[in-house]
Order: sequence, then C-alpha cells, then structure tokens
Amino acid sequence: MFKKLIAFSLVVYSIYCHSQNPNASYFYNEGIKAFNSNQFVRADSLYTLSLQFQAHVDTYFNRAMCRLKLNKQKGYNEDLAYAASMGDKEAYAMLRKDFEKADTLRVTTKIVTIDSTLVSFYHVTYSTSKTKEVLDTKFNAKNKLLNTVWYTPPHRY
Repeated sequence: MFKKLIAFSLVVYSIYCHSQNPNASYFYNEGIKAFNSNQFVRADSLYTLSLQFQAHVDTYFNRAMCRLKLNKQKGYNEDLAYAASMGDKEAYAMLRKDFEKADTLRVTTKIVTIDSTLVSFYHVTYSTSKTKEVLDTKFNAKNKLLNTVWYTPPHRY
C-alpha cells in the first residue's frame, strides 16, 4: 500500500512539475515507467524528448540516472551539472562526490569586478580515465554552479 502511495505521489508530482507543457509531461511520465521497468535506453530517449519541449530539473536528474545505468559517464555528468545549475541539491552533492573520484582535479579562483563590485568565482576542472573530455565547471562564492563546459584538451607530447 505504501509503495502504491509513493508511486501515485510521484506521478502527481511529475504532472504538477511539467504542467506547463503536456508533451513534456507525457514523455517524462513515460520515461519514469521505462526506467522503473529497467528499460534505460528507452527512458533516456523519452527524457530527451521531454527536454525538447521543456527543460526541467527533474528530467535532467532522471536522465542522468539513466545514463549512469548505461555507463555513459559524460552524459551522466552533464545532466547532473544541468540539474545542479537549476538548483537541485541532490544533483549538486552527487556531482561534487563524483569530483572527489576524479583522476585529475584542478581548482582555480578568479576575482572579477562586475558593476564596481568584486565577485569571486572558482573553476573546478575534472578529468578521469572514463572519458577523453574534461569537464570545466564554474561556481560562484556561494557554491552555486553557474556553468559547465566539456572540452577535449590538446594533446601534449
């Protein structure tokens, strides 16, 4: 009974969250069903369709979980970063935890002047043997994720 109540609550919540676009809601809900049935490739595609109609923090987070199950590290980290930049605290914590497992982690701090105010930013550059690309993230002084960029570093001889 308790599991049915939780499942019903999730469906109602997902409809509420995606109420602005019925197509986004439909694909999001179908993605939940596919994920719960262990159809991770299908769920990934359905979440991607949902995002084409409306970007939503829960959709990015759920697609990240699909990509984790599919062992797509780059997509997993990208979607976690998007969810974290939209304010999802769980995605932010998972992203930071993943940074701790990095093969290479570089943190740089930059102070800039914006409208006569000193503003501090810091960048975290994350690389791992799981991907060829490097993830560069930008945070403000309050640890809010502002931006993420994937790039392929130049080959060094």
